[in-house]
Amino acid sequence: MHRAGVPVDRRALEQVVAEARAEVADLEAGLRKSLGITRLTDSQLLPALARIGIAVDRTGKHALAHHIDHPVAFALMRFHRVRAFVDDLGTKLIEVTSASKDGRVRPRINRLGAVTGRMSYEAPNLQGLPRDPRIRRCISAKAGNVLVRADYSAIDLRVAAQVTGDKELRSGFAAGLDPHRLLAARVTGKAAALVSDDEREAAKPINFGVLYGMGPAGLAQSALVSLRMKMTLNDARSAHAAHKALFVGIAAWQDRIDADREPVMRNSNGRLRRFEDAEGLPKRLNFTIQSLAADGMKRAMVLVDRELHRFDARLVLAVHDELVIECAAAAAHELESEVALRMSEAMSESVPDVPIVVDTGHAQHWTKRFNPL
Repeated sequence: MHRAGVPVDRRALEQVVAEARAEVADLEAGLRKSLGITRLTDSQLLPALARIGIAVDRTGKHALAHHIDHPVAFALMRFHRVRAFVDDLGTKLIEVTSASKDGRVRPRINRLGAVTGRMSYEAPNLQGLPRDPRIRRCISAKAGNVLVRADYSAIDLRVAAQVTGDKELRSGFAAGLDPHRLLAARVTGKAAALVSDDEREAAKPINFGVLYGMGPAGLAQSALVSLRMKMTLNDARSAHAAHKALFVGIAAWQDRIDADREPVMRNSNGRLRRFEDAEGLPKRLNFTIQSLAADGMKRAMVLVDRELHRFDARLVLAVHDELVIECAAAAAHELESEVALRMSEAMSESVPDVPIVVDTGHAQHWTKRFNPL
């Protein structure tokens, strides 16, 4: 991947960063005017926010999320998020792309960037690119080529089904059901077929949050930050209880991990992590699930790479549970099928008892939604 490099459309990137910089300036001016302050520092922001009913002791996203319905809090959260992109990753990516002789960015790739075995990127951190489609469209294949994107569907929950043996989760995956829709049905009291897309989205932070040991307060916070969705503490308690009642195998597995508190843990592939006494349950749950997913992903990269020469293709990005491959447009459909097959084969070594699903598509740019060619 380092030799291949990541193709970046520098002009498009410069335009996106310029637009983001202009948005930061507009947001800053609007906030200063509405709050009657001269600088957006905590020393001025906190008392000004308190005067309009936003009582917080810091201005980070987690504190402000509880006031997301207030336009000033929303604008301040947006200001911090966009400014962080402009000041850090956006500017660095322009610098690196401008210095590249072929318009391709070659970040440092840490093969063991996390204790779970996941990789990480540095200089620049392309895994940290916002999911905003305007930004990700700046990752663009050269003329005549496309980017094939392949990612594992709900892989954390599939690994959880394997590890915990949860009957509801396993039977749901075996039947091709969506675990987010299943949980939403339990929470809302509806039939799964009647669950709305919004209700399904609301179930996501609950599924992942409870899986990794989050309590009701954490669920409410996660829903606010990730989906900008207000969830009362009572609603979070009900959702937490619904998850425990639906996925009893997960709950029992968590109780076992919590009771053991082993100083050393290994996943089924033998990957090891040592824990300090003070490290709590969430880190242990996270390691168990994500280390198996990381092992499967790395196997997938090996199996996929062995086939790429047949398509004159090259792997350019691996982001968590997703691979991005550049190839000629004419080869895209055939390559998608091959990549999905190899990724499923690789992950099945770590997750042999649960069906593995790989979603694929291709476009000129790295986008979530694929444009027909």
